[in-house]
Amino acid sequence: MSKAKDSNLTIKVLSIFIAIVLWSYVISEVNPRVTKELNNIKVDIINEHTLKNSGLVLIEPRDVRVSVKVKGRRNDINNLDPNDIIAKADLLGYSEGVSKVYIDVKVPLKLDIEDVRPRQVSFKIDSIVSKEKRVSIKTTGTSSEGYSIEDGQLSPETVTVKGARSYVNSVSKVIANVNINDIRSSKNLRVPLIAVDSKGKQVKKVDIEPRFTEVSLPVLRTKKVPVVPKTRGTLPNGYTISKMQVVPSVIGIKGLNEDIKNVNALQIEPIDITNLSANKEFSSRVILPNGVNTVGGNKVAVKIELERTITRDIDYDMSQISFLNLAEGLNIVKDNLPPKVIVSIRGKEKLVNKISTSDLKLSVDLNGLSEGDHIIKITPSQIEGLEILQINPNSLPITLRKNE
Repeated sequence: MSKAKDSNLTIKVLSIFIAIVLWSYVISEVNPRVTKELNNIKVDIINEHTLKNSGLVLIEPRDVRVSVKVKGRRNDINNLDPNDIIAKADLLGYSEGVSKVYIDVKVPLKLDIEDVRPRQVSFKIDSIVSKEKRVSIKTTGTSSEGYSIEDGQLSPETVTVKGARSYVNSVSKVIANVNINDIRSSKNLRVPLIAVDSKGKQVKKVDIEPRFTEVSLPVLRTKKVPVVPKTRGTLPNGYTISKMQVVPSVIGIKGLNEDIKNVNALQIEPIDITNLSANKEFSSRVILPNGVNTVGGNKVAVKIELERTITRDIDYDMSQISFLNLAEGLNIVKDNLPPKVIVSIRGKEKLVNKISTSDLKLSVDLNGLSEGDHIIKITPSQIEGLEILQINPNSLPITLRKNE
């Protein structure tokens, strides 16, 4: 009996051993241990709120991903969902600057972690700061013809820019964009504010307080008027102004409609030509009525060109003098006439030098005269810019006789 029981126990133990060996074989051959790498596992950033409580803010990175290599039985690996892997970066206790933070990864119990890449991630943390910035107006578009958009008034003129130190420091200015297309009257506008860097690119990751400003935009009427030159003093003897040019000769003015509507020309501050003996360019200011300003500068250039003034005598014989309106049946006794008439003229050198007897004509009007002796004044023709100083003699003795 005892031998039978011992034999039965031995068989049972042997059976269990064989079963374990067979189970181990099946597991190792049918469901072996394998490894698998899962990419793009999102890392949860925790305790970020503690940074804010300390006056800090996370700059970057905001989205962290890692690759996790796990090992386990094939069945467990095949059933693994990426969402079952928990990855965390804990920012508790970190201060301003760049810090390497360990990535803590957890996987289901039946699996082992073989590798995590990257194991540490550099996080940039900044202090939260604020700065006062003046607001400037930036206009876009084109003002309507005949109107001028003036510098606007702002309320408030300064605002507070708040955010991470690196972002706040990159803000060059705060602008209020105003579109001036089709604006023909003064406006009060509520305009949102934008922070921009030195290149004019918007800095989005900052807060502006207040976010809006009130813009008072004055609009004036404009028109173009000629500039009239003016001189004072007297040129030296022998000189005259041959040309006086104002540059620009027409300028734009602006003002309220009632102030500019009757302004049709503008004078300049007089140019002193005393002792001027050569061509010269002067600078002068435009004289502006009350309430009127120029569109642009109010200075003009005045170019004055001089020419010498000379005198000259021109001789005329009697054949070069016209005797007009002689009555029919009468003739002129030539013996009583002088041999010549001398005309003294004065004017610009170029003009005087080219004048001839055919240009400056002399005439004697005999209209209504009868037979007998007469003294008749000589009449010269008129030439612009030419002055007749003297005609010698200025009258002719005319003796009229009937034709025989």
